[in-house]
Amino acid sequence: MALCSGSSMDVYSERCKPYLGKLSITSAIYGASEGMLGFNIKNPGEQPAYAMLPGINFVEFLPVDKSGEVEEGATPLLASEVKKDQLYEVVLTNATGLYRYRMGDVVRVVGSYHGTPTVDFQFRAKQMLNVHMEKVSEAAFTGALRRAVDGWPDHQLVDFTTAESVLDPAAAGGRSADSAGSPPYYLVLLELSGPSLPVQQTADIDATLQQEHFVYRSFRVKSSIGPMRVVRVRPGTFAAYRQHVFDTTQTTMNQYKQPRVLRTEEQVKFFLDRAFSTEK
Repeated sequence: MALCSGSSMDVYSERCKPYLGKLSITSAIYGASEGMLGFNIKNPGEQPAYAMLPGINFVEFLPVDKSGEVEEGATPLLASEVKKDQLYEVVLTNATGLYRYRMGDVVRVVGSYHGTPTVDFQFRAKQMLNVHMEKVSEAAFTGALRRAVDGWPDHQLVDFTTAESVLDPAAAGGRSADSAGSPPYYLVLLELSGPSLPVQQTADIDATLQQEHFVYRSFRVKSSIGPMRVVRVRPGTFAAYRQHVFDTTQTTMNQYKQPRVLRTEEQVKFFLDRAFSTEK
């Protein structure tokens, strides 16, 4: 079975596994609406390694840190200049008018194939939580969330998104702990299958992220960042949001990617309006 790879896409592959039995999941190509970028040279079930296709588009690689931020003084590198195990944002120039277009895809170089680098998609840039300079990437948060949910045997994660507390109407304070009220925090919006979720289980997400992200933990210990507010939304909420995007924008089905960090009050309101009444 073919699926997209990457940290946030793993949510959907996990949902497919109960129906697949021993059938392997693979991701055959690395492509986007901007163009075809690579093909997977690994066997089904192995970690993907996409060999870049230099004859189709001209691709450069912009060095970024583990949160997806461009490294200070960094400039785009050619395919021959990248280093294994380093993270890069893909920069595309194509024949249809895009020139040094930053795609927002963060990839890790995992090897080479006949002289061209092989990469694995990691996460989308600018899908980062940052309420107190902690810079938690999409990959870091998704990994912590999945490991927390793995400890909930009666629940399966259907989908999720997040927002910073500055957009949460329930927030007592603002963006900084120096402002009046409570310190900033993460708003986590979950769609789950299964029974109601006890409060102690929702705290597992915060605890797991603290275990895996030292900077986040240090700010939590100092109360510079408050505990996450986890809100469970009604079944079908994410499907309804996807349809809402199709109805109100020019986004098409093959272009759509569920945002993992919401950036507007309107987006947050859409999800909170569909929360279970006890969790708003």
